Amino acid sequence: MGSNSLNIKNILNLFLILLPILLISGPFLSDLAISILAVSSLFIIKEKKYYFNYFILFFIFFWLIILTSSFLSENNFTDLKNSVFYFRFALFSLCVWYLLEKNKNILKYIYFVLIFSFSILIFDSIFQYINGYNIFNMEIIVENRISSFFGEELKMGGYFMRISPFLIGLSFFFFNKKKHQKLLPISIIYILLIQITIFLSGERTSFFLFTFTIILFIIFLHEFKKTRFFLLIIYLVSFSFLITSDTPYKKRLIDFTIEQSNINKGTQKKFIFSEQYNEHYRSAWNIFLDNKIFGVGVKKFREVCKVPKYNYSRLTCSTHPHNLPLQLISETGIFSFCIYLIINIFVWYLLLKSLFLKLGSRKKFLNNFQISLLINIAILIWPLAPNGNFFNNWLSILNYYPVGFLLWSFKNQQKMYILSKKINSL
Repeated sequence: MGSNSLNIKNILNLFLILLPILLISGPFLSDLAISILAVSSLFIIKEKKYYFNYFILFFIFFWLIILTSSFLSENNFTDLKNSVFYFRFALFSLCVWYLLEKNKNILKYIYFVLIFSFSILIFDSIFQYINGYNIFNMEIIVENRISSFFGEELKMGGYFMRISPFLIGLSFFFFNKKKHQKLLPISIIYILLIQITIFLSGERTSFFLFTFTIILFIIFLHEFKKTRFFLLIIYLVSFSFLITSDTPYKKRLIDFTIEQSNINKGTQKKFIFSEQYNEHYRSAWNIFLDNKIFGVGVKKFREVCKVPKYNYSRLTCSTHPHNLPLQLISETGIFSFCIYLIINIFVWYLLLKSLFLKLGSRKKFLNNFQISLLINIAILIWPLAPNGNFFNNWLSILNYYPVGFLLWSFKNQQKMYILSKKINSL
């Protein structure tokens, strides 16, 4: 019995370790992996602490809201199917927490897999940029948009942007200050390569959010003053070069964005990011005004936006409003938005408290690994940017991925400190 239990845990560990690679392969394998982890958690997790905590309390409340929203919507069978199985993402986070409790060494393997995944994507993207096709002979699908192994799915920049804070956090977990100083040149070059790769992807939101991420790291991290100073100088120089370069990629990221927003067109109407996004946001807001409590149902914006009352032009409709808070209030109502707001406040409260304590009394309220995970979550739920469908499976995996690690780190802060000291002494 004990041997079978060990074998099951080893298989689950393997799914978790390989998840960054499975995410590159597409939504099917990654969703299959987290579904197996989620279902398995119901049978292997027995301790009450995993189920009786604020994360589960807030998630259940959110889950009940989207269930109610789906039940009350038209064609509610399809909506309920999407909503019922959404619970697997919370179980996935719990399973991550549980597996780390039982075998902390998997963090090391996850770190190596992330380094491998990022490195092969960086190399392949540059190869595709130079040759017009990647190492598997996959050609560029859209002009001036490098996608590497993602092919027609133009989300390579989003992959980097959403996971890089976690990778940076693991580097602080495994390497002490002395080792970080030795690895400083390599670390900065690696971050710049990630920045360049996101730039080549042509994903505007990912590029600017990654820049914002680096700024947050420079502000909130403890110690590493030299690292942060050099990173700031070199990163700003690199960023300035990229956004002023005369390349088709710069024209898409900067010039096209300014053009779409009508910023430089005198007294003409200004748009939020673009006329198309402006139409999405306007439609989503008006849908919310007529459906304040529970919205119109999960993934129903794509249908309701076709109603003449909410359809203002051929640009209005899309699969989702392309903004997280507007999607939540239009599809699931005011209560789910309140949960989203509370989570934002909680994340920024912890980050700012850590910063003020560091500046005032030089106390460490959070370690750098925890700060990295909080920055990761803050970027994933950042409200002032266009984003993908919140209820998309691939994005949901990335949204809940750092949560399990954060839960583990908060519940095992003293053990984690001892473990990191042991690792750094090797």
